[in-house]
This record gives sequence, structure tokens and C-alpha cells, in this order.
Amino acid sequence: MAKPKLFIFDVDGSFRDSSKAISEGISSGFISIGQRYPYKTKEVWNLMGVGKYNSRLKLIEALYAISMLKKDINEILSNPDAEKELDYMTQNNLNDADRARIEKICEISTKFLTTSMARQLIEVYPYGVGAIDLLKSKNYKVAILTNSGIETVRRDLNHLGLEGFSGIVAKEDLPGNKPSGEGIKKLMDSLGMGPEETLHTGDSAVDIRAAKDAGCLSAAILCGTGLDHHLRKENPDHIFQNVWDLSKHFCRD
Repeated sequence: MAKPKLFIFDVDGSFRDSSKAISEGISSGFISIGQRYPYKTKEVWNLMGVGKYNSRLKLIEALYAISMLKKDINEILSNPDAEKELDYMTQNNLNDADRARIEKICEISTKFLTTSMARQLIEVYPYGVGAIDLLKSKNYKVAILTNSGIETVRRDLNHLGLEGFSGIVAKEDLPGNKPSGEGIKKLMDSLGMGPEETLHTGDSAVDIRAAKDAGCLSAAILCGTGLDHHLRKENPDHIFQNVWDLSKHFCRD
């Protein structure tokens, strides 16, 4: 397998841990409608790594259904086919009133993520700068592709030296959210790179699916949302603990 020349990275789970902010925002939404919120931060974070439930609205749908049906979230997470189980629960048990409540929870949680309190809850992984600097020192191109908004990327990742990235595609510029590969294709086209020269890295199933949709190489990292058994089921080309391990692997002499 040839070495890639362009490394495209997801943001959450790769360079930052927003698990506390996301869980706190959703908790606020549940409380606002008088609904109990029984979940631990890590449980919510790992649920985000399950296929389409990486989307905030779908994540909240799943949490709402799990609570309503009194299911054990950890039993669901231990299931290699967790996405199918969640699909059945959300498609067959939620009525219009439930979906209106879910929309309200999503609205409140989205607003929370723009607050200074949310920013204080976000942790930036310490090895991100070293990983990017190492790749650039070997003349690799680096880029960002995220379903998050550009303002939160600039707010949380400015320390990475964003001006040194060859491209950034955020929510505002995405032709289609992951798992669509259109964002990857947009970066490849703008940088003159082919699929065989490009590696997309992320911490969830949708990142791997986006890479496959674009026809490029894929790498899963284990320090974010996705659990090992869910990520391996997607058959990525590479699996690393984090982006530092990835950069060391590809920068070996």
C-alpha cells in the first residue's frame, strides 16, 4: 500500500474532546422538557461513534428512545450491530410529539455549544500540534474536514497553526455531511490529489464510510467516540490509538 501524500483529519475525537460539552448541552435540553437525563458523559460520547448517530439530532433521538424504553445504554454499546438496534428503536417507537421534544432538546444543546461555558468544557488533545508539525516536516499536506462549524474549529484549534493547513472544509462549505465523501472529494480536487494519494482519518464509523465513499484510504483512531469493535467492523485501512501514533507511522524513515 502506497504512502498517502494528503492527510485529511476529522476534528472531534482527533484533536479535541468535546464530550463534556456535548453531554452537558443535551442534559440541559432534557431537563428543559422535564425529562430525566441518566447518562454518563462517556456513554454519550461512545454512542456518537455508532454510525449515523454521530449526528447530534440522531444522537438525541437515540438517547430519548433509550430512556423512554428503559434500555441499558451499555448493553447497546456492546452490541457490534448497535446501529441496527438503534434504528429499530428510533423508527418504531417515536411519535410526532416525541420528535417535537427531540427537536427542542437539539435546539437547546446546539445553542449551548456556542457559549463560553461549553468552551471551558472542551479539552484539546496535547499531541495534536506535534502530530501536524511532524507530518508537515516531511512535506505531507494536511487538511481538515468536519461536520462542525468553522467558528468552533477556529476557536478550539487555532493552536495547531490553521494557516499551515492546505485546506479546511467545515459545515458551512460541505457539499454533504459525512458519511458522504463529497467533502473529501472537494479537498482532493482543490489540492490536485487522487484517492490513492489521500488518507482520511477520524474516530467514528461515518469517517470511515466517508473515506470509502470518496474512494480514498481510511484510518480509524481509538481515542475518540468510536469503540474498537464498532470501528473494526467498518474495515478501515489503518487503526491507530491517536493522531500522534498515525504521524509517527507515516513519518518513519
